[in-house]
Amino acid sequence: MTGPVYAENAIIKEIPFLKLVTFSWKSQWERKESLLGREGRPTMEEAGQDLLDDVQEVMEIPKLEITKQYLDSLNSDLEKDLQRMDEANQVLLKKIQKKEETIQSLERDIMLSVRQAREKEELNHLISEKEEALRDVELETAKLEKNKEILSRSVVEVQKEISKKFKNVGLDKEALKQMLAELKVKLQKSTESCASQEEELVKIESDYQSVYQLCEDQAHYIKKYQEILRQMEKEKEMLLLEKEVPVCITTNSPHQVIPVNFCSMFFWGYSIKVVINIVVHVFCLLEIWLSAFIISLLPLFGRLSIFFLLVYRISLYFFHEVHCQI
Repeated sequence: MTGPVYAENAIIKEIPFLKLVTFSWKSQWERKESLLGREGRPTMEEAGQDLLDDVQEVMEIPKLEITKQYLDSLNSDLEKDLQRMDEANQVLLKKIQKKEETIQSLERDIMLSVRQAREKEELNHLISEKEEALRDVELETAKLEKNKEILSRSVVEVQKEISKKFKNVGLDKEALKQMLAELKVKLQKSTESCASQEEELVKIESDYQSVYQLCEDQAHYIKKYQEILRQMEKEKEMLLLEKEVPVCITTNSPHQVIPVNFCSMFFWGYSIKVVINIVVHVFCLLEIWLSAFIISLLPLFGRLSIFFLLVYRISLYFFHEVHCQI
């Protein structure tokens, strides 16, 4: 910035000198024209004066050449300064483009995080709906089991009554026939109710199988989602590390020495954290797999109880992961 200011000051200083030269030339020319117009030819004094003026003009020509060279050097300095300013502008444009690219990448990351948060909310809502459906299924199975026990008791009582009535020989044949008809009607009704209850049990078992398969799929999706979250966490931490290390290097003075073991300590600490998280996830998944294996070996009621416990553990595991991510 000193070159253009210096050139401008030099031009301002040289302007009065140029004005004097042009004014002297103009005045001499006008004086010559006036003398020639007045007498037709100059006198000896005028010729001597003209010779002196010509000598002065010849002496002023090197000065003008020097000023011209000086102005040319100033112009070259101005061109160099303009070229340097253009180069600096190009560097600034490149930096602005890099900043815009980083802003766009951050906007994409923000949109991705918002989308993932919405998916989390939808998944939580779906899990709550499935838990409510499982509670309803449990209530229906309990009601059906109670009805089955009541029917079994009524069948036993009917069998006892039949055995007592057949032992009583003194009864009439018509009364026996009527009692047999009534018992047949009761047995038919009980068999129909048992068949309907068996159909309902089959339907409940099919619903249970579908819900169980759906929960397995949800556990698989949760696992995949957690892997994606862990990958994103690693990428974010590496980006933060790449940003913080140059800042630390630039903030330190040239006489200060950066510790060599800083990066290695940070890397080993981060790797130990990752290994601990992987071990915890593996133990949780082994617990879920063992619970599913135990469910496959137990009868229906035991399966339902352990299945609800497994769903509760999966939900706790998922909410723990969400809390850790937050």
